[in-house]
Amino acid sequence: MLIPAMGVVLMGKKRGHKKAFVESGKAEPVERPDTTNQPKHKTLYSSEALQEALFRQSSDTIMVIKRDGSMVAFNTTAHKNLGYTREEFEKLKIKDIEAVESPDEVRKHIGAILEKGVDHFETKHRTKSGEIRDIVVTTQAILFKGDNLFVAVIRDITEEKETEASIKQKDAALREIMSQIQHGKDEIGRQIQENLEKIVGPLLRDIRQNLPSQQQAQINMLEISLKEITSPFTSILSHEVDGLTPIEIRICWLIRSGMSTKEIARMRHISPATVRKHRENIRRKLDIQGKDISLTSHLNRLLHKKTEQ
Repeated sequence: MLIPAMGVVLMGKKRGHKKAFVESGKAEPVERPDTTNQPKHKTLYSSEALQEALFRQSSDTIMVIKRDGSMVAFNTTAHKNLGYTREEFEKLKIKDIEAVESPDEVRKHIGAILEKGVDHFETKHRTKSGEIRDIVVTTQAILFKGDNLFVAVIRDITEEKETEASIKQKDAALREIMSQIQHGKDEIGRQIQENLEKIVGPLLRDIRQNLPSQQQAQINMLEISLKEITSPFTSILSHEVDGLTPIEIRICWLIRSGMSTKEIARMRHISPATVRKHRENIRRKLDIQGKDISLTSHLNRLLHKKTEQ
């Protein structure tokens, strides 16, 4: 009598006891009390009829297989899933339905299963119509009346594989769309930057030449702000560095532009000491405080690293 879930129980009577061989690589007899004289309700769910129902009605394929690959027993799911009648299926061997391994590889695989006792693997089976189905197999070796056999519980995972492949395909398509969107944004940014340099830049330079130094600094601020419109630098700082204030981000921009502490102080109308305090806070938040690292170089590396990804 067969039960699923990797167990084969072969029933025999012996003087008041039923002996069950639950095979798992080695045959070990397990003595079970004879329940013949017990009340009917206590033996109902341990009956051979229930075990038979579990085997035949399992939604997974269950097969008992010999060393040569022929099938000693199989349930209804086994032949129906592959499109065979019971009579057709019982004439087949594993090599006849295996779609990945060659007959020689099947023979070696069966030998390995019988040797080590258990195995769990994925492969493919071929249906009667030629369709290829993905399956996952769990096996366990058993010994019955001197024969080395193994039980295989097989689950069809074709739909799961197709769903997984579909998700990966959609994910790849989404990444491509996002890449194209980003490329479009970059191209627009380059065009804006080019127009600013060709049209607005010369105009600002002409204006700056005729202004006193204090007003020239304001023009410099305007020019830097226009460049900031198309640069990802501000966005990168906001996302990559926790806790930077809007003023500190602005100071980062001026530092990255090559301006000194005094120049930043003059442009921002603040004291050099205030600028130095901002620089200290920025270095701390960038985790480079006390390190021999140029703040200007570090900010430029941060931008290049992110734009190259």
